[in-house]
Amino acid sequence: MKKDIFAETRTDKSKYLEGEEVVISITITNNSAHTVELNFMSSQHYDFIISKDGKDVWRWSQDKMFAMVIESLALKSHETQVYEEKWSSKDASSGRYEVLAMITSQPPYEARCAFYVET
Repeated sequence: MKKDIFAETRTDKSKYLEGEEVVISITITNNSAHTVELNFMSSQHYDFIISKDGKDVWRWSQDKMFAMVIESLALKSHETQVYEEKWSSKDASSGRYEVLAMITSQPPYEARCAFYVET
């Protein structure tokens, strides 16, 4: 099943000025000919981590609480699901940042991308 699912993450731009809002998304697509069910162990379906020089600077889920319930998401053949969040780069120093985006299903799916902040 894992090969039937394609995950991709991206930002709305590749370069930002310090203080700009960074829009991050993860897209998950079912590339198979049949419906695939993704199972989650909580109400959290995704997460985003932004790091610089190997150190985490922001994690979307850090200040959130999620219900401890079993949930599922059925993706039909060639159906896509997109999750999007925003991060403020107001305290960011200039340089290269990496995004790790995760679909928190069992098994999980991950995708990475990078962007730059200029001061």
